Amino acid sequence: MQKTYAELSKEFKPHKLVEDALTYVKNTGDALDVGAGSLRNTKYLLERGFRVVAVDKDEFIESSAKEINNDDLSAFCVDITEWDFPENEFDLVIAINSLPFLHPNNFEKVFEKIKCSLKPGGVFCFTLFGNKDSWATNTERTFFSRNEVEELISDMNTHLFVEEEEDGKSIRGDDKHWHIFKIIVQK
Repeated sequence: MQKTYAELSKEFKPHKLVEDALTYVKNTGDALDVGAGSLRNTKYLLERGFRVVAVDKDEFIESSAKEINNDDLSAFCVDITEWDFPENEFDLVIAINSLPFLHPNNFEKVFEKIKCSLKPGGVFCFTLFGNKDSWATNTERTFFSRNEVEELISDMNTHLFVEEEEDGKSIRGDDKHWHIFKIIVQK
């Protein structure tokens, strides 16, 4: 059986975007990791004093959470489209390489729920795939033009907005053209 993304990324370091986002977070309080996978970013946040809620539909999250064994971690194995996002709860929300895998019919609803889950002044750190990405023909995933991304975050303060486009490899080693937006915004 083929390994999942969470299993393949287990030994990865925390995503640089998450490290960068902490410079904008006022309170080391509650964080949400959307599409938490192997919990590599969650571990980083726990080490910095956050209480973290981690959500992912991959069952690998359960064994990863047991390995971490931290009372400040609440891990849920559930599809983010079905998770009940609390309002005004989080000082930080991260969604690294998870939101693009939402079906386009679900994206806007989930994105709005994430924004509502932030406390005033809360920071949202996330990645999106651009419409020039080699996977953009997949109608089950969500892709954006630069203008669409700018519109999506127009109601928030932007700290970082990076658009990258390059040829590389997927986590499984396949050739891939990447078109990614890396974003840090604040409510």
